[in-house]
Amino acid sequence: MKDGFWPAFVSTTSNPIELMLEIIWTRLVYDKKISATVFDEDDYLPSVLRFIDAIPARDKYKAGWRYRVANFPDSFIDSPTPLSDRWEPVFLDQTQFVIIYRLCVDGHIDVTESGFERFVLDSGYTVESLINSLNKAGLCARVGDQIVLLTRGCSCTNLPDGRFAAGENIAGQFNRWLGHQYA
Repeated sequence: MKDGFWPAFVSTTSNPIELMLEIIWTRLVYDKKISATVFDEDDYLPSVLRFIDAIPARDKYKAGWRYRVANFPDSFIDSPTPLSDRWEPVFLDQTQFVIIYRLCVDGHIDVTESGFERFVLDSGYTVESLINSLNKAGLCARVGDQIVLLTRGCSCTNLPDGRFAAGENIAGQFNRWLGHQYA
């Protein structure tokens, strides 16, 4: 996802029913139909092999999708799925953190607001490069003149070692990760 591509077709040796339930539960939690307590406290991401990735593509006449296909040798495909990674938030620089924190508090930022562009330029970004960096991190997007969060329960923190972190917390994953950092 860091390069803008999203998984479109994946394979795993994990239980497919559990993965399907995670997708359904996530949608129901986002729509506030059920509580996030349906999720266990497993802080590991499901391990999948990405075979086809997609990214929206536009030219001046039409919109569509651009695809990327992974070519794995048979020996790799026949082996067990690699162990999954532990969930982590996105680590930010100070400027990115200020923007995400404000989005968490206010819900949106108007990029035409007085002083916004000066703040961004003084931090070494352009408005577009800042928005693109946060979009690639999966945290926010631009809608017209507004920057809005892509997450439903974003949390952010300044860690004791000076790093800044932000991530989804709708199922408590950010809080659990933070707890591990202080354990």
